[in-house]
Amino acid sequence: MTYDQPAAPRPERLVTHDVATGEWTLEVDPNYGGSRTYPDGLRYEESARETYRIRRDDPLSASALSEWTIRLTRGEDGDAEIVTRTELRATAADFIMDSRIEARVNGETVAKRAWHRTTPRTSV
Repeated sequence: MTYDQPAAPRPERLVTHDVATGEWTLEVDPNYGGSRTYPDGLRYEESARETYRIRRDDPLSASALSEWTIRLTRGEDGDAEIVTRTELRATAADFIMDSRIEARVNGETVAKRAWHRTTPRTSV
């Protein structure tokens, strides 16, 4: 098996602060596995990014976003890809989750789903 280094690696963690809006952002590249090629020619590619945001004067502005793409290819034999996205946030009354997933084969979407969940905040 061979491991491939990204052409332009992102920093593992990047913290930014927008002074004008008071928003702090933390971007995380977990780099759990990266890309690799197995002896039989199967190539596994993985890309992930997690983004956390909050404004200094508004605790309810906090959000967490997770975006993942996993792709499997083997020469001309096929190309399968899964793309996911989930965002978590809250209001004074609820926790909110929005998610979506899409599966592609040879670039064509073969399945997708999106859902929205709201969970009441039961403790103060």
